[in-house]
Amino acid sequence: MFSKRKSIGGSRYWDKAFLNEFATMFRNAGFSVIRIRLPRNLIPAKEKDYISLETFFNRERNYPSIILEATNAKSKELIKVLFVNISKETYFVDDTFPSGHSQPTEIYVQSPDPGRTFSLLAFFYEYLSERSKGSFSAFSGLVFALGLMAEVMSLFSDGKLLFVQMFKNPALFFVDLFIIFIFLAGLYGYLSSPQGLHIRFRDSSVGVMLRMALRGELRDNPIVNLVVTVLGTILASILLKFLGVI
Repeated sequence: MFSKRKSIGGSRYWDKAFLNEFATMFRNAGFSVIRIRLPRNLIPAKEKDYISLETFFNRERNYPSIILEATNAKSKELIKVLFVNISKETYFVDDTFPSGHSQPTEIYVQSPDPGRTFSLLAFFYEYLSERSKGSFSAFSGLVFALGLMAEVMSLFSDGKLLFVQMFKNPALFFVDLFIIFIFLAGLYGYLSSPQGLHIRFRDSSVGVMLRMALRGELRDNPIVNLVVTVLGTILASILLKFLGVI
């Protein structure tokens, strides 16, 4: 058997309509057995770790990560796609993808024919890439976080915000406030942007997320993540100030 795999950038996501079309393409290509493998550590011990595509659709649940498996019994070919939504720890009963955290979405192809291995990988990888929808990149999230950190560290260092301190001009105070707002809005957009495969999309507006946080729904809540990021930046600045670094 020959096999090959290829990762897909993390700043992409796919929806239910795409998955339905993707499954149709598999069936048309002779991959008649299609199923979803669920994280073993996130389901009851007595429950099977794989379900049919129809059952997966009916559940309307976004798992941190799942594996889509398509098998062609006649040609003895296998295609797997690991869809990763968030970096929460997930473990699979699978030799190809034993875990689904700390790694991007990835496609794996296995075939007795090396030529078919490369052609199948190229075709389905291109389809996955072309049909994905853009999301905030990790780089943009890092830029927003670093920009916010620079403003906070400047405030703790000299008692002035970044542009006021750089240009020695108090009139730039409102410019700094506007920039801080842009950084916070951008960071929230990054934290609330979808990644991976989403069967069910939720309203990620600030008001909805705030009400969920007040009800104690803190997991994967962008409002909570944003507050933690800001508090972490403030605590880091206080520590650096105490150590005399800033």
